[in-house]
Amino acid sequence: MTAAPRFRRTPPVTQYGSADLKHMTAEEIAVADAAGHLHNITDGNDPDATVDHRRGCTTPNVQRDLRDTRTIRLGDPVIYRCTTCEATKEI
Repeated sequence: MTAAPRFRRTPPVTQYGSADLKHMTAEEIAVADAAGHLHNITDGNDPDATVDHRRGCTTPNVQRDLRDTRTIRLGDPVIYRCTTCEATKEI
């Protein structure tokens, strides 16, 4: 028996979010799309579309914030905002 630490394998990713897309090449995105790993994003259910809501937020409705965006380029930050409490998260 060895004294080496045992490593656990991480489960394979089944759905990518917008944070993952920032680190992928165009070819990797095309392969993930063909494999069905982007259907949540295309349906508008981004797994990374979460924010830390403020206390008392009654209806947490998170949407992508496009206020100060003139163009969206690959690598630009993605900002999500709660329409109720105005909490934001930038990816």
